[in-house]
This record gives sequence, structure tokens and C-alpha cells, in this order.
Amino acid sequence: MDLRTRRWVTAGIVALVAVVSGLVVAATDVLRGPELATVDARFAVRGEQPVPEDVVFVAIDEKSISELGGWPFPRGDHAELIDTLLTDDAKVVALDIEFSQPSNSPADDLALREAARRAGDRLVLASASILETSRRPFVAIGRKEFEAPGVAKGDVAYRADPGGYYRRVGVIEGAPHFVTEAVRLAGKPVPAEAKDDPGQWIDFVGDAGRVQTYSYVDVLDGKVPRKELEGKVVVVGPAATSLRDEHPVPTDPVMDGAEIHANAIHTLLQGVPLRDAPGWWAIALIVIAAIAAPLAVAFAPIRRALAAGLLVGVGAVAGVLVFGQLAFQAGNVVELLPALTAGLVGTVGAIGATYATEIRRRAQQRHAFERFVPASVVEEVLDRMGGEAKLAGIQREGTVMFCDLRGFTSFAESLPAELVFEVLNAYLTEVSDAILDHGGTLVTYLGDGVMAVFGAPLAQEDHADRALAAAREILETRLARFNAATGQEFRIGIGLHSGPVMSGNVGSQRRMEYAAVGDVTNTAARLQGETKGTPHQLLLSEDTRAALQGGDPDDLVDAGEFKLRGRAEAVRCWSLATPASGSPGPR
Repeated sequence: MDLRTRRWVTAGIVALVAVVSGLVVAATDVLRGPELATVDARFAVRGEQPVPEDVVFVAIDEKSISELGGWPFPRGDHAELIDTLLTDDAKVVALDIEFSQPSNSPADDLALREAARRAGDRLVLASASILETSRRPFVAIGRKEFEAPGVAKGDVAYRADPGGYYRRVGVIEGAPHFVTEAVRLAGKPVPAEAKDDPGQWIDFVGDAGRVQTYSYVDVLDGKVPRKELEGKVVVVGPAATSLRDEHPVPTDPVMDGAEIHANAIHTLLQGVPLRDAPGWWAIALIVIAAIAAPLAVAFAPIRRALAAGLLVGVGAVAGVLVFGQLAFQAGNVVELLPALTAGLVGTVGAIGATYATEIRRRAQQRHAFERFVPASVVEEVLDRMGGEAKLAGIQREGTVMFCDLRGFTSFAESLPAELVFEVLNAYLTEVSDAILDHGGTLVTYLGDGVMAVFGAPLAQEDHADRALAAAREILETRLARFNAATGQEFRIGIGLHSGPVMSGNVGSQRRMEYAAVGDVTNTAARLQGETKGTPHQLLLSEDTRAALQGGDPDDLVDAGEFKLRGRAEAVRCWSLATPASGSPGPR
């Protein structure tokens, strides 16, 4: 399996795992609490909405308790409040006060009953549901269950989410809800609910106090203008801290229960602006988020795969969040955590798999390049070549070196094979180290010969100087040490020629080698051959001499002109006047 196929297979596996992870989160509801927290965050990002014009809150606040002599208020006060609100033409009065116990004043009980009968189908009273039984919720005034034509009774309870948060309104245990009854009396159709329906999202308009609020006692004293109450649903309920009717909601950790009712009533009167998005939206988000990063690393060039996977993966996660917010502001609550889970798994998986593949591949390439490229520049070579195993053919100005050991063949004929290889390896190690230490690239070994190039695959302005320095070290230090170790007097032949060098990997799918080809290579090889039968162990061409950045060395000598096979004109050559080079004195 080639690298590209392996990358696609890996990307497919990662994407599949990411999709399954997202679907599992969606199906098991394992992150329900955090998912609901994202809904709260969407409320926060959306910010406050306009103050409702169809509902107001009449609060039983500390001021009212103080002025009316403490809680509970006389039921005659409630009767008077109902009459006042209806006189001011309130559309519906929703009284969030339970009357399950008898009062100490039968006259007040009677006054409240009469006020309720006068209100008829413009009044909703709160009831308490008994969830552990099948009994219907009740409202009692005095010792008997209260009944009045048209008056509605509704359950004030909500299904609390984790943390006690109120986010939805709907039927509980089959009993009509206080909110839906108020909306029904206001003349607005109430959404039908199937069994186990979670209810409708309450579209909270902001923090506590955002709904227009008036003090109970101010309404009772006629201090609230008629226009503020006319045509509106009026929710009457506790607001004093001492009455302990506070609950956390998406927009505020503390909101009075009656104000929650007001927000819920406003939501239903507005036609339920917030609804659960279709299920396929969440599935589509899961798939898109899951495959984004794996596709990015599969399509991207290998050197950019990690960056592409990270960038696209982060973009996919951000896109899910942006889409969720835009959908929310358009009235659709879509699940986000399954898609975010899929995006996270897809991104981490794609980056992790790519990183592991890249580490393994780069280690293989480093091992391969270290055979012929100096270890100090291996990483630079890999970076410049895009980390690919194949060095594409490139043409650079460089210097080619050919180096051959004289007399080794006859020396080896009388020795055991093991010793021959031991000696040969010692020689090749000395020459190779000299080449690599000066930044050269080992191209190939030719028996007891070595071919190298300076200036490729990485460009080197001083390629000729490096090649000459390596040749000098071989002649003056390396060869002497090798001869001392073997007890022999081997000579060596070195040819250097400079010019445009074409180099790169050549071979087949099964075997690749680095090569440098062209006229410069051929000329360097022939100059090495011309050292035979001459006193020179080193010949460098006029082109190499001209390419020296540091100028002519003091010991450079003119070796004359050489007629080389394949070239029409003779090549003027130079050598070094050192004892090791075998050349006569300086020019």
C-alpha cells in the first residue's frame, strides 16, 4: 500500500470512529447537562430581547408585605386585586397563589369566591399537582374544592433539568399547566403535546426583572396606569425572597417563579419562537464535523497535513458553534455536543494518526538520507524537500568529486575476503567522513571508489571550496592514517569539476538511489582517471578553480592541459603542491 492510499484509509477509519462517537453521544444523552449549558450560553450570546408587551408581572414583593401587614395577605385583598385588574381591562389574570388551606376569615373566602365568579374565563388559579398519584390537581378555598364557571386551574410545576433549571413548559402527569391555561384563555392556540413530550422551550427575554413588573400594593392602591395593564396577561405571584419561590433559568441563576410564568406565557403568545431543530440537522452536523479534519489531512500535501488537519478541525468546531448560534437566533435549538464530540475525535484522531505516520516516515527518511547527506543538514534537507522520500531532480551549481584508491585490487587478491572488506570499509569510512564533514553529499560507492557532490541537494555558494578542503584532508590526513593502519603505501586519485549538476533520486518503486548526472559528473570522473600515470593525486578543473570563493590557495600548481574523452577541447587542470599530493612545487 503506497503512502497516499494509506493516508486515505487512515482518514476513513478516523472519520468513521468520529461519526460513531457523535452518534453515541446523541443517542445516549450522556452529555445532557453540558448540552443544556450550551443552550444557556446561546441565550447569553443572543442577549436581551425587547420587553414583552403582552404580559406583565404583579409582584408580591417586600414593599407589599410590609405595607399590607405581612404574608399571607387577607383573601379579601386578592379579591380586590382581581376586580381592579379586570376593571383596568386586563385580558387574563393568572394568580400564582395556592389556596389549599382555609383562612381565618370566611368573609374573605367568600369575597375571593365571588371575585373569581365575576372574573369567569379571565382568571387562572394555581393548583398543586400530586405527582405520585393519579389524582387531579386541586384548588381549595376554605374547606371545599373551589368551582366557578369559566375559571381555569393549572399546575404551576415545571420539569427541572439538571441543576434545578427551568427551561421548558408543558403538561405534567396529564394535568393542564398554569401557563398554557392562561394562554388558552387569552385566545391563543396551545401547542398539542404527545405523551412524554418534553414541552416547549421558554424563550426568556433576559435576566430577572426584564419583564415589566409592578408592586402588588401599587396595583391595589390604583397607582399603576390603566394603559400598563389593558389587554395584557397579568401574572400575580411571589417576588419577596422570604417567600422562597426562586429558580435558576438559562438567563439568570435566580428568577421568581411568577416571572418564569410570565416568560413562558409570552413565549406561547408569540407562537413558540424557539423550537427543537429537526433531528437530521444534528446528524448532518456530526458527519460534517467528523470528516472535516480527516479529509483535510488526506488531501493536503504531507508536509502541510498536520497544519491542515488542525486548521480545518478547529474551523469545523468553530463552524458548529457559529451554526448553532445562528440557528438559535433563527428559532431552532440544535444539539451541538454530539457534533462537537465528533469534530474533536476527528481532529485529534486525524492529527494523531498523521503525526504518528509522519514521525515514522521521517525517521525512515532520516535514516535513508544520513547515508549520503551530512547528519547536521538532514532535517534541513527533509524540510526543503517537503519531507518526501523522493528527491525530485534539480539542477544546481555544484562540484563533483570522484575518488579512487590506487593498487587496492592487487592488494586484495592475496587476502581473505573478510580482511578485504575490513580494510575497504576502513578506507571508505575515512573518505566518507572527510566528505560529510565538509558538507558534501555521498552519491555512491564504486568498489574502492567514492563519488560525491558539493552544492546539492542543498545549495552551497562555496561548493568548490568545500570540495577542495575535503580533497586536501583526504590527501594530507585521511590517506596517511589509513596507510599507517594497513602498513601499505597506497596512492589515491581525486578528480574535481564544477558546473551545473543535475541530481535527485533515481530507480524503481522497489529501490531508489541518489544520483548526480551530466557533463560535470563525466568530466570529474575522467579527471580522476587522468591522475593515473602522473605525479598528481588530485586534479581540479579550471572551472573548479574559478568557482573558489576564497581565491587561489598559495599551494595551487598548474598541472597542465588534459585531453579528455568526449570533450573537443583540452581541459586545463590544477593540483596542490603538497607532499601528499605528489605534485611538484607551487606555480
